[in-house]
Amino acid sequence: MTAKKSAKDSNAPKRPMSAYFFFVQDARPRLTQQGLKGPALLKASGVEWKELSPQQKAKFEVQAKDAKAKYEKEMAEYKAAK
Repeated sequence: MTAKKSAKDSNAPKRPMSAYFFFVQDARPRLTQQGLKGPALLKASGVEWKELSPQQKAKFEVQAKDAKAKYEKEMAEYKAAK
């Protein structure tokens, strides 16, 4: 017996990125210039993220908070229009 997966609505708002993914997006150009790509790039990003101070992470956490607020607003509008 297989479970049916509900079809994804292509009009639904995309989920917001986390603070870590905003950091990866910011660090990717610098890390690719160092010759990293694929899993090595993500591993290096993870190591750098863990080494950041809370003050350095705050910039990305604010971006994530703003993205989440925007997503929640768009999702409310989407559900109201459904």
